[in-house]
Amino acid sequence: MAARWFLGLTEAGLFPGINYYLSCWYKREEFGVRAAIFFSAAAVSGSFGGLLAAAIEKMDGLGGKAGWAWIFILEGIVTVLFGIASVWMVHDFPDLATFLSDQDRARVVRRLKMDQQSSAEHEEFKMKYIWMAMKDYKMWYVLHCIFQPISYFLLSKPSPFNLFFFLFSFLFTNEIPRLYTPGLVW
Repeated sequence: MAARWFLGLTEAGLFPGINYYLSCWYKREEFGVRAAIFFSAAAVSGSFGGLLAAAIEKMDGLGGKAGWAWIFILEGIVTVLFGIASVWMVHDFPDLATFLSDQDRARVVRRLKMDQQSSAEHEEFKMKYIWMAMKDYKMWYVLHCIFQPISYFLLSKPSPFNLFFFLFSFLFTNEIPRLYTPGLVW
């Protein structure tokens, strides 16, 4: 369980990070297609990941290792090699990309400036942007749409989350909490 938690912790920034990275290179009108391709590739790779693991698992006993160990070894080697290669292959911004010629660099930056992309200007972080987002009603609406179903699920289904709050409420108020009771009985 702890390993799964740390895996989630390290993977949590991948999809937002990839979207940010793509937004540093493409105009707004081009970004949606690139993001859709990335999300689709993630879904397709998840589909074939099981098949690959099943094929690798057939190596059971080879080299004195179990099949599941070969899955970790082979997929781990590929991941580590791609991670090392990304240090040289992934560039922060187009104006720093060494694989582009000077003309290409200037063209990409010019396109981003025309689209008013902040990556073309190396915009600095300002706390003002956080406050602007906090004051925007659309952000709160989206958060409500995302978290309302999650909170309904947590409060209406039996789970460790509900059991914790049920016991907490009972111990400190000496009454059975009415809100969590139906989920626990079910």
